[in-house]
Amino acid sequence: MRPLDAFGDRSLADLGRSVADIAAWQATLPDGYRTKILGAFSQVLDRAVAWKLVSENPVRLARTGKRRVARRREIEPFTRPEIDRVAAELGPLYGPMVVFASETGLRPGELAALEQRDIDRDPGVVCVRRVISGGRVKEPKTELSRRRVPLTARAAAALDLLPRRLDTRLVFPSPRGGVLDMHNFARRDWHPPSSPGDCLLTASTTYAIPSPLTRSPPGSRSTNSPATWAPPSGCLKCITRTWSGTQRRRPGRSSTRTPLRVRRGTTSLRGCRF
Repeated sequence: MRPLDAFGDRSLADLGRSVADIAAWQATLPDGYRTKILGAFSQVLDRAVAWKLVSENPVRLARTGKRRVARRREIEPFTRPEIDRVAAELGPLYGPMVVFASETGLRPGELAALEQRDIDRDPGVVCVRRVISGGRVKEPKTELSRRRVPLTARAAAALDLLPRRLDTRLVFPSPRGGVLDMHNFARRDWHPPSSPGDCLLTASTTYAIPSPLTRSPPGSRSTNSPATWAPPSGCLKCITRTWSGTQRRRPGRSSTRTPLRVRRGTTSLRGCRF
């Protein structure tokens, strides 16, 4: 799958004449990772073109139009009867939390950080002021994440079913009163039925609440090398290793990974990242 395994021993001159081989090789890549792998491969060879080691990028020449990518199965939100059955199965500790999540559309980290003072029953709103991320209480990532969510009658009824506790301010604490670890909850109590993020989709569908599951594309990163640096020569492995080294030495860079390595994301059941 890695370009270095297939073309690492070829010189750049030979690689420039290997457009047909690259086209045949890219056809064997998995649909879900083909774009990322070819993008990283092409990014490295763009440096070779900029340094005038090759005249054209063979990866770009091998890409002949857009390829059809198999669409993922559409995520079906829970219905209210399904939510009620799941809540009954989880019991009095976690069942009301599932109903509340399906009604408000709060993210798992927002549910874990929700406190009693964030719920105002008179106007019927839930204020999202903080999140749990990495086991720590943090401010919401964006200003749009800091919001007021309508408190429906069904969500208020779910709160009334929660056991009364005086040892914590959290609405949905762990059994010992601390912060509820959503990863442990998903592994021990929720899976394999689905992902906690599906309740968010249920609220988005029922009450037209914007779903925060959509991720914005990462920002493009500049690949300009320092002016005092001399371009390498030789095979693809040499240019990849040298280009990666210049990226590590540049100040202000947070990533130190080799560009040709594609890191796989973790996707939970039913297609929701969690």
